[in-house]
Amino acid sequence: MKNNDFILFAKKRTGEINGMTCGWVMDGILWNRNVKMVFVRKSRYTYEFLNESEYFFTAKFDDEKLLNYFGAVTGRDEDKIKKTGLKIVTENGKDMIEGALENVYMRKIAVFDSAKADFLDEEIVKKFREDEDSHVIFVGEIL
Repeated sequence: MKNNDFILFAKKRTGEINGMTCGWVMDGILWNRNVKMVFVRKSRYTYEFLNESEYFFTAKFDDEKLLNYFGAVTGRDEDKIKKTGLKIVTENGKDMIEGALENVYMRKIAVFDSAKADFLDEEIVKKFREDEDSHVIFVGEIL
């Protein structure tokens, strides 16, 4: 997967959904489960949704204009899903984006705050400011 080729979506209990282009992601096996880990700064609007959500999903796209828009505009200011014409559909209880190259639906199983991590490489701390606006790692079990 190339950097920034998918959008991360989460839904609040109210049913409102927000998405953002997410450049930091890892797929793998953790605790004998297939997982995807997404890294989101606390200042991002989608962070609020992920905190409240039990489930979240990613949708892969090759539309650079769409990906740039979801990365540059905050959902606090406008409904990005509505504005771009993306259609959310539900199949077997799983939300997904119609027409996406790939949808991955996950159940949140762990959350880690990188502000509490022991960074051994000072360059990481200098470059990525792991402070009050640290990245939070959401681990989702792929369903």
